[in-house]
Amino acid sequence: MGHSPRPTFRGGFANTGDDPCLNPSSSSPSASARSNTPLEKNIHEKRLSTASVHFGSYLKTTADASTSRPSSARGRGRPSQNPSREQLEHLLSETEDELETFGINEMRDGFFDATFFRPLPRNHQQMMRRASETLPLALQSHHPLSFKYFIPQQWSELRDSVQQVATTSSGLNLLKSFLGFFVGYIVCLITASRQWLGPHSYILPLSALLNHAGRPVGSQIDGAILTIVGAAAGLGWGSLALYVSTSTTTAQKGYGGVLAAFLVVFTAMVALLRCTFIRLYQAVISAADTSETVGWRKVFNYGIPWVLGQAICLTISFVVFPTAGARALTLSFHDALGTISQGLVLPRSDDLSLRRDLSWHFVRLSTAIRDFTIEISVSRFAPEDVRSLRNLAQSVIRALLSVKPDTQLFDLPSRTSGQESASVNETQQVPVDEYRPSKEDTQPVLNLIGRRLASPTRRLIDAMAACIASCDAAIIDLGGQRRHLRPRYHSQELSQALQVLSASIASFEAADAALIADPAFPQKASTIPEAVALFLFVHPVRQAADKVQAFSEKVLQIQQGRPSWAFRLPSYPLYKQFSRINAQVRHDRGGLTANVYFRTKAQLDRTMEDLQSRPFVPTSRSNIRGGEGVPDPTTTAKRQEAAAAEPRLRQSDQEKIRYKVWVVLHRMQGFESRFALKIVLVTTLLSVPAWLEQSRDWWNAYDSWWTVVAVWLMTHPRVSGTFQDLAVRLFCVILGAVWGGLAYAAGNGNLYVMAIFAAIFMIPMIHRYTQSLHPRSGIIGCISFTVVSLSTIAEQDGPSTITIAWTRGLAFAVAITASVLTNWVMWPFVARHELRKSLSAMMLHLAILYRGVVSKYIYYVDGQEPSAQDIERSEMLEGRLREGFVRIRQLLELTRHEIRLRAPFNPLPYSALIEACERFFEHLVEVRQSSLYFQASLRASNAMVNDGLISYRRDAVAVVLMNLYILASALRANKPTPQYMPSAAAARKRLIVRMEEVEATQPQESGDMGQKDGRRWADVYRFAFSMALTDIVEQLQQMQKCIREVTGEAEFAAVAFHFIAGLSTGILSASLLQPADLLKTRVQQAHSASLLQTFRGITSGPNSLRQLWRGTLPSVIRTGFGSALYFSTLNALRQHVFRSNLLASAGAVPAAQTSPHRNPISSSSSSSLPQLSNLANLTTGAIARASAGVVMMPITVIKVRYESNLYAYRSLPGAAAAILEREGLRGFFAGFGATAIRDAPYAGLYVVFYEQSKRRLSQLLDATTTTSASSSGVKRSPSSSSSVPINFASGVLAAGLATALTNPFDAVKTRLQLMPGRYANMVQASRQMVREEGVRSLFDGLGLRMGRKAVSSALAWTLYEELVRRAEGTWREAGPSL
Repeated sequence: MGHSPRPTFRGGFANTGDDPCLNPSSSSPSASARSNTPLEKNIHEKRLSTASVHFGSYLKTTADASTSRPSSARGRGRPSQNPSREQLEHLLSETEDELETFGINEMRDGFFDATFFRPLPRNHQQMMRRASETLPLALQSHHPLSFKYFIPQQWSELRDSVQQVATTSSGLNLLKSFLGFFVGYIVCLITASRQWLGPHSYILPLSALLNHAGRPVGSQIDGAILTIVGAAAGLGWGSLALYVSTSTTTAQKGYGGVLAAFLVVFTAMVALLRCTFIRLYQAVISAADTSETVGWRKVFNYGIPWVLGQAICLTISFVVFPTAGARALTLSFHDALGTISQGLVLPRSDDLSLRRDLSWHFVRLSTAIRDFTIEISVSRFAPEDVRSLRNLAQSVIRALLSVKPDTQLFDLPSRTSGQESASVNETQQVPVDEYRPSKEDTQPVLNLIGRRLASPTRRLIDAMAACIASCDAAIIDLGGQRRHLRPRYHSQELSQALQVLSASIASFEAADAALIADPAFPQKASTIPEAVALFLFVHPVRQAADKVQAFSEKVLQIQQGRPSWAFRLPSYPLYKQFSRINAQVRHDRGGLTANVYFRTKAQLDRTMEDLQSRPFVPTSRSNIRGGEGVPDPTTTAKRQEAAAAEPRLRQSDQEKIRYKVWVVLHRMQGFESRFALKIVLVTTLLSVPAWLEQSRDWWNAYDSWWTVVAVWLMTHPRVSGTFQDLAVRLFCVILGAVWGGLAYAAGNGNLYVMAIFAAIFMIPMIHRYTQSLHPRSGIIGCISFTVVSLSTIAEQDGPSTITIAWTRGLAFAVAITASVLTNWVMWPFVARHELRKSLSAMMLHLAILYRGVVSKYIYYVDGQEPSAQDIERSEMLEGRLREGFVRIRQLLELTRHEIRLRAPFNPLPYSALIEACERFFEHLVEVRQSSLYFQASLRASNAMVNDGLISYRRDAVAVVLMNLYILASALRANKPTPQYMPSAAAARKRLIVRMEEVEATQPQESGDMGQKDGRRWADVYRFAFSMALTDIVEQLQQMQKCIREVTGEAEFAAVAFHFIAGLSTGILSASLLQPADLLKTRVQQAHSASLLQTFRGITSGPNSLRQLWRGTLPSVIRTGFGSALYFSTLNALRQHVFRSNLLASAGAVPAAQTSPHRNPISSSSSSSLPQLSNLANLTTGAIARASAGVVMMPITVIKVRYESNLYAYRSLPGAAAAILEREGLRGFFAGFGATAIRDAPYAGLYVVFYEQSKRRLSQLLDATTTTSASSSGVKRSPSSSSSVPINFASGVLAAGLATALTNPFDAVKTRLQLMPGRYANMVQASRQMVREEGVRSLFDGLGLRMGRKAVSSALAWTLYEELVRRAEGTWREAGPSL
């Protein structure tokens, strides 16, 4: 692992925690009674499955001899049976192998020794049922594209919106946004002001919409400046383009080309700016005119209304209920502290939704601080104070996430009887080696712990809750939001609550010390799992109290400083401000999109890359016993050398020209360049009518340039929308255009009527734009109404109202359709693909984090313990990973907002995989935290011991890393995972066995839990440490199962085997049944000949027996290779269809078998192929046969003519040469149409009839078997002896039915191949045969063909399925030996 050859052992790798889903008996009855959901029950069972703990003799050496009680020394001898080994064996029992027998060990010098077992079994229904409990709330509701729930969903959203507007500050924000628009709209309705503003006066209310007044003052100022600058830049560039295009006669001839060049350059630049620096989003809103005259009046007509609209919004934002940035920050802290208060409701079940809420607020606090510091604000909060509050609040959340909330502490009796005390004293006399706690031994100890700690812990929890509530009230008062939020507590109570908390902490410490000093408290309490579980509850609560105390002290310090309201400029780093925007602008850009995820992912990737590329050289911290320590000179020199070498390496790379070129080219491949190209392409194509002389007049007359502007507004750099989004946006456009026309027509342009119409329409539409989850449909509806209604009143002498309404509405409709379709077609953002890639990246990040925790906190050289800086850096990294999980779940929610053409998406395995990864991460954090509280008694100076454990430790760590790397790679590439992977559980078991052997040879000192300096918790955290390490192994196995549900498992040469099996069956059936095929060809060749006459004619000549097998070689080649291609193609298609969600939604896969990647072969079926529906069987069979027929068509033509007596071919090469000479290459494909029409339906119908016959016959056999075995109660699955006759009988029946239905095509095909000169095509041949010989000619050779097909198909399919069945059985039995 790149460490010293003698790393220090940091505690027992002993706990093996089992999967509670597979071992439900491991939970206690009380735990089950308190669990609410199956998932919570499983979590609780896992946490209380404490019998799997192995402490051995790895007990902390007594730090102070005066405080320790006498203990028996552990001697040498044979190690006792380890309970953790039993749990690991149960964990390994899923492989159905014994470790010492069938496991394959791969020994690699210098790498690691891997143990392989059979793939883990997967119960698909059980996995999906548990995965459904992990889904985010947004995915637990009805699908947004469901027509059944569309109307109820819209009604529910309307009801919630009305309630939100009426009861929260959203109503004030809506009032301000509407007021800004309405003032500008009224100004445009007044004749004098409208005439002064010019023909495009509607720019004024549109300006007030795009930077609406419902934002905080700082955001309003920022938006006003940016939008004015952007509009000026657009107008300036457009004016320059018009000036250049009309400056000379030559330029006027190339008018359209000049404008196109200017448009392309400008559009590409602003599109790149829009994606690269999202802070400039509002600055890229611009408009342009396309007339042939340029002057200041044109700039005035566009620029002045825009500036006036911004002025109106600024005025309203400052005057009407102003908010200056503190409100959003206060609400974020209020919500976070409210969730923290819920987390302090203890005891409770381990609520998954609450844990996610805590993680969400952990991330949201950082977002709120960024929003507060990137804009101008007026508040009492200083930026440095809110950052400190954020860090302290996050530390509280981090501490609460470490608490195991479900505990028995408060259920224990408050008093202990004398008999119980005596029982405890008796247990102390039992030697440590022989002690196995029983219920009689355990209960007195638990009662003693409850009597001592239950009441102090309860007071501590209550005091923390009171402090959090008082801090909430104080922050609300500082933010000036008491009148709106109305907290129950008063900020003046914070000082008193903090005093109570300090007293509670002191009381808890005293009670804890009294418990340790109590003579009735046994020395070996650390060997009682239930007691350790109680300590694992109370000590994290005690740690959380420290965090709450620090947070409360900071709030009290700010409160006592009596800060005044102050005008604060942005304090966020300038270079980062360009990639950040405030919350309201983020919403107005499109609501929940992938931009936040990609920004978080990029930041996390940079952090992980930096962590991975830097060698770890830890800094020695002070000696705990000796006070201030002296830094190790060697360590300091290494750190300085590494720090000095890294800039030189980076500088040398950056100096290379090819590296700089690569950086530029790589950046040009990003989504920014792709978005710029899409925008350039769409806007250029839509602007073509403006550059052409024939269409320029109506383009300007009807303001069709709104199409280009709307495309620019509605096209998102990443996401596009669903069919529902497209339909809703088109509906809003049409509704806005119609309503705008009605507003003018209702009162013939009356000012008051139009104002009333505007209020009725715009209030809900502005709410949809500024506060709902669908801002784009809202903004385009607002623009449509505004443009149409104000254009009608501005052009009263121009086109009619209907003309204005439909032309402007059509322009917006074209823009919406173009924007959505472009993102669908050109480099679309597919959330499900990004989700898969993000999970793959997260698994690689977990591997890096796991490696770092192992190197920094578990195995390290003495004197190089993790420092405070290392711990702080780890906590920062863990915070970013928490944010990463939050964003990944948001990405999972985006999968519901994709078009149906991408096929239905099953989020369950992805949700389960996210949950497994997050729990892996939580256990890894628990390992890091636990490793800080104890040290091993095996010293690094014992070289012999460490040398004996290095290889086992290496294997245990390397196997986890290898699994993560393999799974992440398979998931990213969307390729099947290997069936056999290194077993992490086996590696861990080997380590534990080796530790026991070493332990038995080493004298150990026994200690107790009464050590000073906080070390009395060493044994408790050794428990948590061991449990978390084994939980990591369990979650790794869960990740394997989930990824196999997504990607499937790699198969052993499946394609090659199916090809060989098909080839074998084809050769056998063709060789045996060649006489029947020869007779069928001769009968169809001459309609007048009967079967008996044909047979006598063949056998009357010399070598009669040989003549019956004439054409066997081409028939064997055709049938053999044709069957090989057919069966291999059919198997691949059936597997693909079985795993295809698209065909599953169409009914191709039975409802009971919609698993994407589980084993498609039913264990109770006679079939060795996937079980599909009739539609899927028909389709796959037809496609596979048609594909094989195309390839084998030349051999088929040669075979038919070789069998016929119309051609005297002496050899196959001679036949091929004659056909090529007379008919060319086309002759080899004579009758292909008829062949395809015959073979495709025949194969499709055959598979349908074959599968249905097998199913019916299997049911009949099962019924018979069940009846005969009812006395014994044993139900047997179909064996090989029973499946063979079922498959053969099914093949005969299916072939007979399919042959009878397709024989006319076979008769026509034979005539076309034998007599191409007489019959031109299939239709002409059919008509001529019916006209000359009657309908019966279409059924010539039916008996022979039916008999031959029945026998050959039944023989081929039975042999093929039996070969597949036996091969798969051999693979399963051979296991990893293959």
